[in-house]
Amino acid sequence: MFKNLILYIWQLPQHMLALILIRFSKAEFDEKYQTSRVYRTKKLFGISLGQYIIMNTHHDYQTIQHEYGHSIQSLYFGPLYLLIVGLPSITMNIISRIDYRFGNKKFYYNYYNRWPENWADKLGGVNRRDE
Repeated sequence: MFKNLILYIWQLPQHMLALILIRFSKAEFDEKYQTSRVYRTKKLFGISLGQYIIMNTHHDYQTIQHEYGHSIQSLYFGPLYLLIVGLPSITMNIISRIDYRFGNKKFYYNYYNRWPENWADKLGGVNRRDE
């Protein structure tokens, strides 16, 4: 119990942000996966913030695994997670989507080959070689 409290506080910035996103995206609890709680929303995004995974209702099991990998990264980096993992992840996601709209599909489709996404896949047990 005490260990869980310490880990929750260690990741407090991302937990606070997650609770705000859950509220404003009207996400509903769906399931517990490993040490994370998965919430589903009709909004078009998927994000892992500490022990919370918030994702679109249409995302699949592989997405849960990937986002759980980000949860593990959150455990490693604690309060620095948003800067070390979150910021690069969101930035690369936005750049990939913009490039896709301008015809650079290769950059978009290599999103999961770049850091920190490839590490999240590895931590979450995702195998994308079959895609």
